[in-house]
Amino acid sequence: MDFPVDCSPTNQWRYQAQACRIPPFSFAYQPIIDVTTHAVVSYEALIRGPRGQRATSVLAAMNDSNRSAFEQSIFASSISLAARLGLNSLLNVNCLPSSFVDTENTLTCLVEVCRSAGVQQTNIVLEITEQELCVSQYDLAGAARIYQRSGLKVAIDDFGAGHSGLNRLAEFPPNMLKIDMHLVRNINQNGPKQAIIRGVLQVCQDLGIDVVIEGVETLQEYEWCLGNGIEFFQGFLFAEPGFERFPSVTYPAVCSIPR
Repeated sequence: MDFPVDCSPTNQWRYQAQACRIPPFSFAYQPIIDVTTHAVVSYEALIRGPRGQRATSVLAAMNDSNRSAFEQSIFASSISLAARLGLNSLLNVNCLPSSFVDTENTLTCLVEVCRSAGVQQTNIVLEITEQELCVSQYDLAGAARIYQRSGLKVAIDDFGAGHSGLNRLAEFPPNMLKIDMHLVRNINQNGPKQAIIRGVLQVCQDLGIDVVIEGVETLQEYEWCLGNGIEFFQGFLFAEPGFERFPSVTYPAVCSIPR
């Protein structure tokens, strides 16, 4: 495809998206926070419709013929918008398994977009959902090493929702592990869930992996997590996603910290 002279990488992928009949979209950003320092360590870019609506109709337009262009447009737009909003933390961007293992095209896109937007590529976290880890562990591990050697970080999202288990971490050690909200729900009352989370925390501590708890909804869940040494959180209890903005964060007052 021929692009206009002096076309920025972001606009290149915008033209490519138009040519591939990808519908317009934008992003909401939800913070990942460190409750020990009251700092935002990252924002997750969540795709939305052009007026902030859920992205169901946007993602429904993705197919085999436009998947690569679609993903690259998402990378370009989410990073560029975050830069314009004044990003001063990490940025988590979601990535399909097919794009994750296509390291040549994905890395080229990310490096060019980061350079154009003025974002350090060391601030980008590629986030892949555990339930979508349908490619081989060998391919995933090889791709993860390539990204990490380039300075990018890798996260596994919704850990505990799939069936891969802790054994995958031995072959595919991410920088960040995000625990699925269903494993956290009512954890203060559920002994088996508590045992599982404690086991995951110990493994991640030994491997040097940061653990993020997603979807905490109640003070009781939050207090249990605090009592077990968890520092990083993402969820509505702290901040809802902000459409085309970085939202403010609320840090709940803690009554007690059970252990």
